[in-house]
Amino acid sequence: MDKTMALIKELEELIDRGNAVPFSSKAMINPEEAIEIIEELKETLPAELEESKRIVANKKQILFEAQKQADRTREDASKQMKAMIDQNEVTHQAQVQAEAIIKAAQEQAKEIRTGTQHYADNILSKLQEQLGQLSSTIGENRKEIRDLQ
Repeated sequence: MDKTMALIKELEELIDRGNAVPFSSKAMINPEEAIEIIEELKETLPAELEESKRIVANKKQILFEAQKQADRTREDASKQMKAMIDQNEVTHQAQVQAEAIIKAAQEQAKEIRTGTQHYADNILSKLQEQLGQLSSTIGENRKEIRDLQ
């Protein structure tokens, strides 16, 4: 690339050194010198073009690798996000089930309490009835004892 630029600079200097044509903006230069510089330029250009192609190919390869890495990173992030969502869904489902179990247990406990209260009330009612009968029997027995005296 340096040699190409040097040859272009040399060609510019050749043109600048050329003799001006009167009444025109043109200059006269030595055509053999100009052709020699142009020939040297032609020789350096293929090497420069190959180097440019190699740089572009490397650039494409680097961009391709970067895109592959970005795709992998995006895919990994997507998988991780899906796993987190799935985990969150499992946690949510477990919480919903736990709440349902707690509610069912509370309802069952309430039914047991209500049943126990009814059972106790029935027992106490029967006991009260029996005590009433027993009290009545005791009263009658006492009366009989008093009557015997």
